[in-house]
Amino acid sequence: MRSVVIIACIVFTTVSALAQAPSTSSDFVVRATKRWQRGDLNGAIADYTRAIKLDPKNANAYYNRAAVRDLKGDHAGSVRDNTKAIALNPKDGDAYFNRALAQKAKGDLDAAIADLTRSIAMNPKDAVAYNERGRVWRDKGLPDAA
Repeated sequence: MRSVVIIACIVFTTVSALAQAPSTSSDFVVRATKRWQRGDLNGAIADYTRAIKLDPKNANAYYNRAAVRDLKGDHAGSVRDNTKAIALNPKDGDAYFNRALAQKAKGDLDAAIADLTRSIAMNPKDAVAYNERGRVWRDKGLPDAA
């Protein structure tokens, strides 16, 4: 019985240490996501940035940091991060969709339409992407183009 308690304490201590002090890119992504969920957007960005420094090919870290930046109103930063995520994983239609939203927020409607068109090509059953592209066409004053 005593050895079970000691082993449980060791496991708990190890898990707690990992949660408090991430050491890998994946660890930082996990903590960043938890911070994002709690509303700590600055902490989330800092952890996603650390994840990227540890693994510059971590497309997920760029993608998620882009989403947080967009929430904070940093649409240019969101576009940059989504662009990097797309470069690392060009088949990710969601990154095109999210970049389109940031492009739209920046007022670059032509770029938004282009990204939404790419997103739709990758996910042809994504009704939300079709709807968003229609909204952008409407915002351009061309509702019939939708």
